This record gives sequence, structure tokens and C-alpha cells, in this order.
Amino acid sequence: MSEPTLLEQLLDAMEQCKILIRQAHEAQSDLRQVIKEARGVGRELQRDVFEPFLQAEVSKQVEALGAATGAQIVEARQKVIGSFERLSNLLMYGNEQGRGENLEPKIRKAAQDRRANGGIA
Repeated sequence: MSEPTLLEQLLDAMEQCKILIRQAHEAQSDLRQVIKEARGVGRELQRDVFEPFLQAEVSKQVEALGAATGAQIVEARQKVIGSFERLSNLLMYGNEQGRGENLEPKIRKAAQDRRANGGIA
């Protein structure tokens, strides 16, 4: 048997390359199909697992924020009420403790006198 010629070797190599190219195209098609399926699985996981988890976490965070906000509102309201009580005590009794003589009648009398004398009440 004689050695194949260079031309025969090149033709044989070309045929092998064609076979490899065909196999590569088949593998590429298979990979595209696998990628398409993986994307579908990813969407299903997102819909079935991640979105409920995310929704639960957001709800939990909103609930915690609502509770913290509510507590801050109660605290702020108590501070405002305390400030108005101190102001009321200062006006009524002349001190913040609310003890002593009630000054309201004197304040009303002074306001009436001022109005009667043409002053600003």
C-alpha cells in the first residue's frame, strides 16, 4: 500500500473538518435549547420562589417601619402635650408645676381692662 498523497491528505482533513463543523453546529443548537430551558426555569424560580420571598420581606419591612413610625408619633405627641401643659400651667399659675393661685381670672380681667381702655387685647 502506498502513502497517501498530499492532496489526498488535504481532502481527508477537509472532510474531517466538515464533520467537526457539523458536530459543532449540532452542539450549538443543543446549547441554545438548554439556555432557553434554563431561562424558563429561571423565570419560574423568580415567580415561584423569589417574588413571594421578596413580597414577604417588603411586607415585614413596611410593618416594622409602620410600628417605628407609630412609636415616634406617640412620643412626639406626648412631647407636644407636655409642652402645652407646661405653657398652660405657666399661663394659669405662673409656674410649670401648676401649683399656686390660679391666674386666669386676673389675666381675663387685665384683658378686659385693656380692651375697655382702647388697648390691644
